[in-house]
Amino acid sequence: MSIYNHLTAEEKEKFENKKIKDKEFADNSRYIIKILMFILMIVCPPLLVIFIIFMLVVKSSSKIKWLIHNWKSGVMNVMYYIALAMAEATPIVAAYYFNIQISIITVLVPAILISVITYAIIRATHKSQFYLAMRNIAMYPIVILLTLLPFALTGAMAYIGYTAKTAVNNANGSGGNPYGGTGPDFVYDNPPVYQVSGYSYYNSHGTFVVVGPSMRTMPDASVYNNLSYKG
Repeated sequence: MSIYNHLTAEEKEKFENKKIKDKEFADNSRYIIKILMFILMIVCPPLLVIFIIFMLVVKSSSKIKWLIHNWKSGVMNVMYYIALAMAEATPIVAAYYFNIQISIITVLVPAILISVITYAIIRATHKSQFYLAMRNIAMYPIVILLTLLPFALTGAMAYIGYTAKTAVNNANGSGGNPYGGTGPDFVYDNPPVYQVSGYSYYNSHGTFVVVGPSMRTMPDASVYNNLSYKG
């Protein structure tokens, strides 16, 4: 049965009041954070980035504490995956250098042996806490990914925002284009050129036309880098 059912009426009332106050505090905190982020976005955008990173660290603090507390599981993970990689890579490298054929069994058997040895070591060293140790070892890479995921998402969103802003600036001609108007963010004072070979052909009237060799600029996305541009 739940512990809540064994509480007295007064204790239940205190518990419910505390839940209400905690919820109000959380709601007010989120409201204040949104206002602060809005102010920073207008006044000093670089500080907004620092503030977001700080909030992500605070939000991930429980995961970080868990990772630090269970550092032995992390060490075991590193040792296991290094041993596993070496066991699988050794026969493949040997086959490559000595030009011999190997079967899939040759690669799988060392990997299985490494896993069995790791299992036996954990079983012998932890005994009564064996299942807890196995759970921590299995969870360690997942917790690392969950800790880094918010930072990766924030970085991706920042990159998308920066790319979109750059694209808008280039489209509006404010991305460093000295001629204004539309165009990309690069214009050469001296665009690279190369020679085009001459050629000949008969036109629709049957006249033989000869076109001599000429110079042209290297093709790119800017109309301003053409020799024919009047700028």
